[in-house]
Amino acid sequence: MKTRKIQVNVGRRVETGPVKIGDDWPGVFIRSDNAVNYAMCLEAVLREYPRCHNKHVLEQLTDLLRSGWTNEEADKPSWARKDDECL
Repeated sequence: MKTRKIQVNVGRRVETGPVKIGDDWPGVFIRSDNAVNYAMCLEAVLREYPRCHNKHVLEQLTDLLRSGWTNEEADKPSWARKDDECL
């Protein structure tokens, strides 16, 4: 999924939470540091319950949550790398 850049003048950084941009539907913005932690926690759950009924959906959500980081492994803090445990 391609990252889309949206210019918004809110005067401060946007925190994790519900967001509405213009006339569009409301959505949820998750800061990448929060998203990577959520992804690690989901991965830990999937390891504990490998036969989860909708495992593929949770794996897609995990991938989406991790997609906020660049593809360069070196750009990620050590706690954000895929092999780390849930914080």
